Amino acid sequence: GSLWLWQAHNKVNERLAAEEAEDGPAALFQEYAKAQWPSRTVCPHCHQLSRPQHGVTAHVQWRHDEVLRVVNEHYCLEPRFECWATISLHTQHKAPAELSATYGSLVLGII
Repeated sequence: GSLWLWQAHNKVNERLAAEEAEDGPAALFQEYAKAQWPSRTVCPHCHQLSRPQHGVTAHVQWRHDEVLRVVNEHYCLEPRFECWATISLHTQHKAPAELSATYGSLVLGII
């Protein structure tokens, strides 16, 4: 589930980044740049470089255990994670529309 969605997201971003590169440097605004997620800044342990062998260049290998940890922390996908306690604490006296705007419909089970 979570890793499949993450992989699909990164594949789409990879394709869009290639299309943006074809459009030239003017199309590459950092704010909208399509990059692989999570970045090294967000998760330094998620990225691992493969060792180059006999003419094959090194490439990034993802550590799926670390990626899943970051996805779950970032998006709070399971009730057992600590962020649910934080959401519960902050949502006790708020209207559903305000909750949806703050935490998203999916997290709240509205959709």
